[in-house]
Amino acid sequence: MNKNRRRNLIPRIMVVDDEKDILSIIKRGLESDNVFKVDTFSNGESALQAFESHSEYYYDIILTDIRMPKMNGLVLCKKLRKIDSKVKVCFITAGEMVFDFALRKFPDSAILKKPIDNYDLIKEVTRMTNA
Repeated sequence: MNKNRRRNLIPRIMVVDDEKDILSIIKRGLESDNVFKVDTFSNGESALQAFESHSEYYYDIILTDIRMPKMNGLVLCKKLRKIDSKVKVCFITAGEMVFDFALRKFPDSAILKKPIDNYDLIKEVTRMTNA
């Protein structure tokens, strides 16, 4: 991890999904009690660029859809872990086969199934951030 990055006072979450409605629902759900700060990205490329360029803070968790055009969530995770090998990742998916593949490829990650229940989302993110 970049040594210049400092610990966030409020856990900072990066959410990546090509569906704008999903981004809005997750952001609204996680920021509702002012416990989390959420930045949303509609594609893997912009998320990767933001992750690389934000040296003043870091993301506590990355929530990413697996199936996205251009750069899917698995490729994004691999690239993020080259930058920060300890970054916590939670995949979001509706596909059973992709679900199993993601767990085999990244066994230390978490997975949430679409449609995402707000209670399960907050519970998992809280667990992963120890908030």
